[in-house]
Formats: sequence, C-alpha cells, structure tokens
Amino acid sequence: NGTTEKAEDQTEKEKRKAVAQLERVKKQHRKIPLTLRAVLRMLPKTDRRLNKKNLFRMISDLLSMYIEACKTAEAQSIEMPSCAVSVYDYLMHKYGLQNLAEGHTAEFINGLKEYHSTT
Repeated sequence: NGTTEKAEDQTEKEKRKAVAQLERVKKQHRKIPLTLRAVLRMLPKTDRRLNKKNLFRMISDLLSMYIEACKTAEAQSIEMPSCAVSVYDYLMHKYGLQNLAEGHTAEFINGLKEYHSTT
C-alpha cells in the first residue's frame, strides 16, 4: 500500500512537472507574433544555419535596408514597412527565387536561434 502511494505521488509530481513545462513552452510560443508564426510553419525544415560572420553581415545589411525603407516611407508620408516583410523582400531580391529565399530564411532564423541561445 505504501509503494502504491509513492508511485501515485511520483506520477502526480511528473504530471505537475509536465504541465509546468508545457506552460513555459506556451509562454515562449506566445512571444512570436501570429503572422511570423504562420510564415515559420511554411518554411522548409532544415538544420542548416548561417555562421556567425555571415549572420552578422546579413543583419547589418537588413538593418541598413530597413532603415532606408523607413526613411523613404516617412519622406513620402506612407505607411512604414513591417520588419518581417522587409526581411522577406531583402532575401527575395538577393536570391531571386522563392525556394532559395525561403531556404535562406530558414538558415537565417536557425542562426539567430543558435547564437541567441549561446549569448
């Protein structure tokens, strides 16, 4: 009878731990905007990632391009472009083909994830 209670206690602890972990994952998942989450689901699944040097170079290029786009939008009194759309436009312009751009988007995101988690 005592071992049954211990087993039930252990099972209950495991359930609480699993629920707590699920809540943490849900909380982290909520930080990603819905539109970006939809785009991420469509991206090709790959384990490839940009190395640190290329990742920083791409971020620098993206920021420069985005700042220019914002300045142009402000000067012309039009709506500012979203950052996600600007990243996609940049990659489409750079690679020319949608499949290539989407593959490099996945590599870019994987690089961001890797280097963000190590800093």
